[in-house]
Amino acid sequence: AGKSQSLKDIYELCERKKPSTVVKDVEIVKYNDNIEELLNSISVISDHGSYKAYSGLGYNFNSYDISDYKRNKYYGSARALFVAYLNTLNRLTISNPAPLIARKTTKNHPIHYVAFDRKYRVWLGTNFKKAFEKELVADKVDLPGVVSRKKQIVPQLEAAFNA
Repeated sequence: AGKSQSLKDIYELCERKKPSTVVKDVEIVKYNDNIEELLNSISVISDHGSYKAYSGLGYNFNSYDISDYKRNKYYGSARALFVAYLNTLNRLTISNPAPLIARKTTKNHPIHYVAFDRKYRVWLGTNFKKAFEKELVADKVDLPGVVSRKKQIVPQLEAAFNA
């Protein structure tokens, strides 16, 4: 059992304590219990009267689960809000073009946040400029000599994001 199994164990243990192969337990530090503020800022919210349903990129969470999140050591049903497990299929499909969605629809691809929220466009444009000294204009940029996005672009973007 190696790295892949360890990552899978960590992902599973973020939800709740359960038997695992390599990693026996994880310690999760929750710096802010105000999950409602986070959910309200990033989710599409459906009010069902007695509870609210929050949905977004890779997660669905209900307001009746908030008290469990606050008192539990693990993420519980909020795991998908904070942790993603990228298996081979997910890693391959995340680079596919995003489907078209309406503005108020649940976002199911990272580019939807950029498309519908100016603060994410500004953030991406600023970091792209830091990394490549080029303006990112309406989903088109010319990077002469770039052969491999993974080897030539991703490291520079990561360095800019972390600067």
